[in-house]
Amino acid sequence: MANHPIVIGWIRGKVQKKKSKWFLQLDDGSSAERLQIIIPVSLIEQCDRSRIQNGASLECIGRLSKSLGHQQSLDFLCDQFNVIGECPPDHYQIGHLKTGLELDLLREQIHLRPRIRYFQSILRIRNELSRTIHRFMADNQFIEVQVPLITANDCEGGGECFTLKPANWPITNPERLYFGRPAYLTVSGQLHLEAMASSLSRVYSLSSVFRAEKSMSPKHLKACQLLSSKYPQLNGNSKMNLNAEMERSLLEICDHQPIFVTNFPMEIKPFYMKSTDDGTMAQCFDLLTPICGEVCGGSLRENHFERLCEQIRSKNLNNNSNNQLEWYLDLRRFGSAPSGGFGLGFDRFLQTVCGIVNIKDVVPFPRWPYHCRL
Repeated sequence: MANHPIVIGWIRGKVQKKKSKWFLQLDDGSSAERLQIIIPVSLIEQCDRSRIQNGASLECIGRLSKSLGHQQSLDFLCDQFNVIGECPPDHYQIGHLKTGLELDLLREQIHLRPRIRYFQSILRIRNELSRTIHRFMADNQFIEVQVPLITANDCEGGGECFTLKPANWPITNPERLYFGRPAYLTVSGQLHLEAMASSLSRVYSLSSVFRAEKSMSPKHLKACQLLSSKYPQLNGNSKMNLNAEMERSLLEICDHQPIFVTNFPMEIKPFYMKSTDDGTMAQCFDLLTPICGEVCGGSLRENHFERLCEQIRSKNLNNNSNNQLEWYLDLRRFGSAPSGGFGLGFDRFLQTVCGIVNIKDVVPFPRWPYHCRL
């Protein structure tokens, strides 16, 4: 059988046992489709039948044949097989799932749920969506930048940051902190992208951000992916063009009708946003969808040094001895230029594309309050 095809994969779903043949679905992860394996009972009788169970890994030697069924075009007729790894049904937490999805149960088995076709499909869509974003950015001359995950700044000014301290570093004296100052997991890479935009022009990042919110809602996670972009030398017209480009890109993928909300009160927006001439409204937008609420937000950035200083003072962000925003002010001191940018919640965007209610079901390893098992 040296020239016969060999297939290796995992048994998915119930094994159908007929009088003369057993039928099973084999999945090797290379495709969304599964291959039907037909094993004669005469072969089954030569081994321990209990080893051929949902979830077991299997090696089969045989040949492809045109299927007599209507659900697949080809079958694999098995002449020889070997059970590589057993999967005891009594301890296989997701083996009993037959029809429907027990999403709450699967959220407690996030290391096993990728074996369910539903989640395999979501992960494939997630991968394609990420690749599409990178292609779009490259086609529009944006340069990808890896922004830091550890930062000394609370970018949004909301105080919802995770504070970092080594587990074996009990000293609380600020002068003896590990980084020499308080450090946090980033809530956004937007400020760091502005430093890059003053040199590379169009820049973006697709990276993890962290929010220490206590919300348990189906649209909040403590760790998620954020697409951020910065675009210097914007004027009023190019701002509208950029929004139109992003709107067209979103509409090509989404069936939902998006809603843009613009010009929020300045007092509820971060310090770096540019205000209207009277200082009351932020020149910004949010993109809302029926499932997730805010999916994307963007704004012009305040490029005048004195106005930016005033906004920092008005939000009480200058009351620290470490001058955490001094480096950001340098971007206005030295060669400031009008700029704008946006942040798109990648996981919420995926929710919108797939029409999935709970954000925990579109992330491979979701994190939420009181839940970080792996």
